[in-house]
Amino acid sequence: MYQVLAVGISNLISFWIIYHCAYRKYGTAWLTWCLVIGPIIFLVENAKIFNEPFNEWTLRALLLDIVVFGYWYFLSVKFRKDNKNIQIQSFISSDTYAEAVASIRSAKNLDDLQFKFHEAFRKCPSHFKNSPSPHHTEMKERLTQ
Repeated sequence: MYQVLAVGISNLISFWIIYHCAYRKYGTAWLTWCLVIGPIIFLVENAKIFNEPFNEWTLRALLLDIVVFGYWYFLSVKFRKDNKNIQIQSFISSDTYAEAVASIRSAKNLDDLQFKFHEAFRKCPSHFKNSPSPHHTEMKERLTQ
């Protein structure tokens, strides 16, 4: 019974940390880490409970813990998705993004385009790493017309 209570309390602490990171910091690294490692820890901790005989109250506490963990996991997925969108929107509305796009669009030739794109990528690698080919393709088509 005490193990189930300890696991439940640790889940609540994790839930609070995720809440803090999701709402205060708008981060995704901690959320991703918890989404990967959380189920593993949950299974390992709850597997210990089944090694000992347990009564009806332990079973009820375990079911409550499963419900809390499921809700925690659902919120983590939702928070991660929302924070990723917030990060993208804040970057798109930033001056850095506007300057980078303007610089890329002002390219005169393909070499200039590549230089400006790599310069923008160097300044903000995390935001441009998923989209080099659309910018490159658009600019290459524009320059070859």
